[in-house]
Amino acid sequence: KSSSSPDPMDPSQGMSRRIDEAQTIDQPLTDGGAGGANKNFVPWTLNSTKGGVEELSFTITEGDVFPMAKTVTTLDYTGEALTALAEVVTGTAPEDVSDARPDVAADLYEHVLAADSLVFLLDVERILDEGQQLDAAPYLDIIREYRDEKQLLFAATKADLLEDEYRERRQRDPYSVNNLDDFAAFVTEVLTDESGLLRDILDSGGATTLYPIYLMTAEYNGERYPIKTGDSLSPFGYVRLLGEVR
Repeated sequence: KSSSSPDPMDPSQGMSRRIDEAQTIDQPLTDGGAGGANKNFVPWTLNSTKGGVEELSFTITEGDVFPMAKTVTTLDYTGEALTALAEVVTGTAPEDVSDARPDVAADLYEHVLAADSLVFLLDVERILDEGQQLDAAPYLDIIREYRDEKQLLFAATKADLLEDEYRERRQRDPYSVNNLDDFAAFVTEVLTDESGLLRDILDSGGATTLYPIYLMTAEYNGERYPIKTGDSLSPFGYVRLLGEVR
């Protein structure tokens, strides 16, 4: 893997819409912090999927001598659909489920079967919230079914929630490209110490690291908001993750 393009080509309609929504939010909020500095905080009001499965896809090129196209598809779905997918994968789906649920699970299942690699998105906020125990069962069912035939990777979304702790303990900037590997090791250590169930998921998938995916954020009135770098929202960690996807 000599090189890869981080710029997505041929984005799906849904992906283009999400990008446009994120990049056109321009209402700045005033930071009342020390020094009275102003930052371009972005009110985070993007709509999430309410039902069914939304496919967000794009293509990147990889390699210099023999460039190859790699299609990346993200499936946005409600949380309960993961359990339904696990039931389909393991052949334990109950017969009395609602009419809509099998359709969602079947849609997910078709994408899983066609994929060479599976990237599981794990919400850092939920892992750190002591009141929300991670439901590892559907992850483990899916992992056991495909760990011998597909590449399995695990991404930690909202990893910016660990920014302050990382700065305090490591005295480093998580938004520096030179610290991405170290931040990934830190996130993996903190989250697996916090959740034994997460450790079980990684061990079952043969993984030793999480891939943090996050935006630059800062706190405003007790909430964290993304900050635009220049004129756009810039995600961190995704190039590192895509470089590992086969």
